[in-house]
Amino acid sequence: MIVDQWKKHAEWDKNGDGKIQFGLIRGKEGSANDNLRKNVPTRINSSGLEVQRIAEGIANWNREEGKALVEKWIKSGDIDKMEIIISGSDDMALGALDALREAKKPVPPIFGFNAVKEAQEAIKTGEFGGSLLRDFTGHGKMAYKVAENLALGKSPIDGINAELEGGTTINLPYDIVTQDNVDQYLK
Repeated sequence: MIVDQWKKHAEWDKNGDGKIQFGLIRGKEGSANDNLRKNVPTRINSSGLEVQRIAEGIANWNREEGKALVEKWIKSGDIDKMEIIISGSDDMALGALDALREAKKPVPPIFGFNAVKEAQEAIKTGEFGGSLLRDFTGHGKMAYKVAENLALGKSPIDGINAELEGGTTINLPYDIVTQDNVDQYLK
């Protein structure tokens, strides 16, 4: 999502160096979700885009802690070097947005996770670059299909749009929510 949006928005490269200067707001240190999401810059880099981490911090999945972290970035001047903010959750990302609005600072595109309604609204206005959404109904249907497949002696992911990792983990795709499609999610 970030790579695709970056390529569509040349104006985001504020200093014209072709690299993505970013801040990373992480969840709870050591949690499984944080361990997955903190690797986003590596995945961006593997797509052929260069990244440069300006700042990083832990905000424990909390909006107020996300706000406090970005207030530190504002005071240090780091925020002025960032072209995007990557957040492990929309709550922390919304805290970043709160801090930037209160400080009357330009808002770099913010990328979150969970596509909550308030984040969708920020995507619509362009303050968020995008968010990822888990399809919980789809996950429930997938769990039933996995059980059915196993009962029938089939591969657990037979007929499912998913990847089997290490023989035990099923990775399902997320819905990518951007300005291009946010209206279908906003209700």
